[in-house]
Parts: sequence; C-alpha cells; structure tokens
Amino acid sequence: MDMKKQIFIAFLVVSLFLPLVSSAADLVIFFPRDLTVGAKGEDVSRLQQFLAKDSSIYPEGLVTGYFGALTQKAVTRFQQKNNITPTRGYVGPLTRTKLEVLVLGSASNNSVTPSQNNSDLASLLKQLADLQAQILALRQTTIEAATTTIATTTPIAPTPAAAPPAFDNSVTISGDSTTRIAESLKMGDITLTNNSSSTATVFHITLLMKEALDASNMRGATFKMTLRNGSTTFDEVLEKKDVTVSLAIAAQGTYNTQLLTFYAGVPIPASMSKTFSLWGEVLKGPFNNGEIQFVVSSILTVPELPNKGGAALVLNVLQT
Repeated sequence: MDMKKQIFIAFLVVSLFLPLVSSAADLVIFFPRDLTVGAKGEDVSRLQQFLAKDSSIYPEGLVTGYFGALTQKAVTRFQQKNNITPTRGYVGPLTRTKLEVLVLGSASNNSVTPSQNNSDLASLLKQLADLQAQILALRQTTIEAATTTIATTTPIAPTPAAAPPAFDNSVTISGDSTTRIAESLKMGDITLTNNSSSTATVFHITLLMKEALDASNMRGATFKMTLRNGSTTFDEVLEKKDVTVSLAIAAQGTYNTQLLTFYAGVPIPASMSKTFSLWGEVLKGPFNNGEIQFVVSSILTVPELPNKGGAALVLNVLQT
C-alpha cells in the first residue's frame, strides 16, 4: 500500500472515532489547552493534583494553579516515564491525550459506579494517541520521500558544500545605550541572539536597577516600566510593572539597587535575533543630577542556555 493511501486510511479512522468521543453525554475534557511555564488556571491545578499522586514525578506536590519551574520538571519526569518525546516539560497534544487517558482511567477505578462513556472514552483516546503517532511518522516519511533529489542525465558540476553554522549553545545579550532622563521615555533596546541549533523561548529577563538620582520628588515614588516585544510603541506589551524608588539618596559614588524580572514568553528560532524594548512612565522630576542604569542581569530560556555579552541602558540627567 502506498504512503498516500496509508495516511488517508489513518485520517479516516481518526474521523470515525471523533464523533464517538464528542457524543459522550458525560464527557469531561480535563486538559483543554496546551500548558507551559507561565500558564495559570484550574487546568494547571488539575495537572498538579494528578502529578502529585506520584512522589517520584512531583515530590514537592504543590497545587498552586501556576505552571512554574517545579511543575515543568514534574511534567518532564512524567513524559520520560510514559515514553513521550520530546521531554521538555511542555504539555502538548500527546501529553494531554496521555493525561486524559490516565485521569479518566483513575476516575473509573475509584468510582463506585464507573461511567461506561468515560471507560469508552479512555479506550478511544488511547487509540487516537497511537494513530496520531503513526500519522506523524507517515508524514515525516512522505516529506523525506518528496524531497529526495531525482538524478538527471545531464552532468552537473558539484557545488562546494557550505560550511555548517557554528553553534555554541548560548544566548548573546547586546544593546548598550544612554538617554537623557525624562518623565516618560523609551529607555532603550535589548537584543538577544540564539546561538543554538534549535528554537529557544525567552521566559524571563532580569534587570539590575542602579539608581543615583538627585531628585527629591523621586524619593519613595513609584513609576511604571513596560517591556515590549519589539522596539516601537506599536509592538506588543509583554509585561508592565510598578517600580518604587528608594527613599534614601545613594551615597556619593554608590547606587541604590534592586532586581526587576519581566516575563517574556517569546520564542527565538535558531541563529536568529530578537529585539525587546523598555519604556518608562510617570518619572517625577525635576532631575538635578545623577543617573539610573538598567543592566541586564540574566536571561532565562527554555531550553536553558548560558548567557554571554551584556546590555546597560543608562538614563542620565546630563545627556544632551
């Protein structure tokens, strides 16, 4: 049987199962969406409750409704235990299907009067998961067959092979700038370059704020900082937070410091760069002397990549 017929039959079987699944009167979908770091909601709590049943998978057993680093590690262990690849701690379609099967199976085993629909659904979901894996394998085989170069009778001079890209599995930080401080302004751009061979998602950008301003109105005052997915005001706002300035004026030659962490959740493809920008609002002048620096302290990516390079965004009273 050729490849196209196999794929067609696989999809046909899936299409026959789906009406059976959707017609179950007491059907409950426990995990209706993909889940990753930063996700919040009842489905996250449901995931944590289920994983906590196995101390070898989720020894902490915390049920918070927030998908953090501990939950990600627990999902990775769950995927390893159930032979789900890739094992990156991301709850995608294959992981969700496996969870539905296990949760429904657990519910049926623990119930005094188990639902026949739930039992049937668990069996169907197991078959659907197996079919999905077969379809993905068939697709990959078809793509490889379609991209095979057909030899011609005309001899073609060989082309020297291009040197493969060099990867050092890191993320490079760049973007130094100095700007005159004002009540509302763009503080500067931060550019991150993915030096690995696969996509890396930027989850957190942590900045060290170093403040040494001679501005009495700023003491103890709160201003707003915004991280954008791009370099203009038209770009998506990733996170906006309030920042409070220290009540005390820094001694000469020193700075008041605090760490600020912004959530990004932006993927960067292999060998590509992405620019983020920081903006400030409601800074209270007048500004007589001094400066504020925002130094990139660390970048957290998934998969985790070491940082190199750096960026310092300086707001200076004397800058013209």
